[in-house]
Amino acid sequence: MPDPDINKVLLLGRAGQDAVLGENRGRPVANFSLATHRNFRSSEGEWERRTSWSQVAVFGPLAESAARHIKKGLRVHVEGRLDHQDLTIGDRRLQTSRVIAESFKVGSRPGDQPEASEAVEDEPSDSACSDLS
Repeated sequence: MPDPDINKVLLLGRAGQDAVLGENRGRPVANFSLATHRNFRSSEGEWERRTSWSQVAVFGPLAESAARHIKKGLRVHVEGRLDHQDLTIGDRRLQTSRVIAESFKVGSRPGDQPEASEAVEDEPSDSACSDLS
């Protein structure tokens, strides 16, 4: 039996905008961007911070939950898989990447005081959404 391949993505960052609910082939889909940061020392020894933006898509019943709960600035933990799409625009061929979320957890905005927050509960599915403490 061949070695299994693994396509697993874990991201913890801040939502760049409210999740937008739409439809793809008759199924609900929510899309949002997620900012993650990496701190490192430059060649001059100074600390620098680099931000990376990831596009995230959530499908099915979980998409409706994402649209209700993922708001700009909230801390979001996403688990899913990496997906690539080939696009042709005019005579140019491009490849885009996005994360297909299988589950997510939502936390607080920067500067919010920690407090007891409401857990997000949806109907059972293969994917999960819960509150990020």
